[in-house]
Amino acid sequence: MRSSWNKPFRDMPWLGRFVLAGMLVIGYLAFQIYPQEAAFQAAKGAGASSPQLLSWFAIRYPDSYRIGQVDDLLWQAASGPDGNCALSLYQRVFPYGRHTVEAKQRPTRPEQGCAAPSVSN
Repeated sequence: MRSSWNKPFRDMPWLGRFVLAGMLVIGYLAFQIYPQEAAFQAAKGAGASSPQLLSWFAIRYPDSYRIGQVDDLLWQAASGPDGNCALSLYQRVFPYGRHTVEAKQRPTRPEQGCAAPSVSN
């Protein structure tokens, strides 16, 4: 007696390739896109209260499609309650960012508790 569990794959050989391609796409999304998106949401949620998370994201994922939003969020944080720290982080992380001209016009004071987090891969 032949088993029938593989009958769809035997009758339609393209179905197996389609299922394999779908599994590869799901694997890519699970291991590449989701961690990056989760890190961005965490950094965005912290926002101005923790500019270090925004700079960590920019250092960890420099090629992210969200990097423009991180640039803008870190610049917004520079005008918040911890603005001097965010401004110095902005100048370190985005030396050629969207708001470089404005950042150079604003004076910064060095802060001891404001360090960009180190990233280990």
